[in-house]
Amino acid sequence: MRVTRRRPEWRVTAIARDTYALEQKSPYAQCVDYLLVGRDRAAVIDTGLASRGALRSVVTALTDRPVDVWLTHGHADHIGHAGEFGAAYLHEADRPVQAAHSDPAFLKRLLREEMGAALAAVARPVVRRVTAIPPADYRWFGDDQVFDLGGREVTVVPVPGHTPGSVCYLDQATGGLFTGDSCCDWGVLLHLEFCLPPAVYLESARRLLGLQRAGAFRFNWPGHHGFPAAADLPEQYAACAESIADGSGVVRPRRHHAVVRYRDVLITLPRTYLAQPVGRR
Repeated sequence: MRVTRRRPEWRVTAIARDTYALEQKSPYAQCVDYLLVGRDRAAVIDTGLASRGALRSVVTALTDRPVDVWLTHGHADHIGHAGEFGAAYLHEADRPVQAAHSDPAFLKRLLREEMGAALAAVARPVVRRVTAIPPADYRWFGDDQVFDLGGREVTVVPVPGHTPGSVCYLDQATGGLFTGDSCCDWGVLLHLEFCLPPAVYLESARRLLGLQRAGAFRFNWPGHHGFPAAADLPEQYAACAESIADGSGVVRPRRHHAVVRYRDVLITLPRTYLAQPVGRR
């Protein structure tokens, strides 16, 4: 049974032993971060959008262990509060992503492109707030990384696609896989700057599906939308990415990008895919 405690902006839900979902709920943010507590240390997986509220105060109410940050990737809506904690660990392939998403000028341009200039102008106070990301003590790791919180080991699973350095965190003690933006309900974005081609994401989706079929995890804890995510999402995303690769998926236009749907999920693509030959996908 879930036990939920409420605090301003952040909703805290116990999802397993010594494991909490920290849901950032505001008019401009819906992000899900997670707190894992071990015998010696604790870790926050992702830290939401920058805001006036302090994530650290929510975390310290739940544990007195020293707290680090483990990031699934370097986007602004995952690194916003990283500077409130100790070391912030991020895959080395996301160095340029983190640098860009810590730059207010880059983020304001990105928001104008995604929201439209008129809406961005109306939302200017919010734009100023979410693009003011404090510096953090970033530490870089590669593909073969295991973290130990003291009696609780968590393994990094590389899943490049959404960004070059996207990763999941496999906590076998609880049967949980923390997937960031790589296996959410609704969709995976591959149209943004720094995103890799869908063929790369296809290999990542197959990796997650293989882990699931091998029994490595039972719960998919994503960075947005509902949690846990639907159990069959790895299968759906692998099939969706395969349909892009083999040309069977229908590429449809959207305002800023293209999209391919498969059952309950979608993958976004740059608009160039609307005219791209199947063999080049």
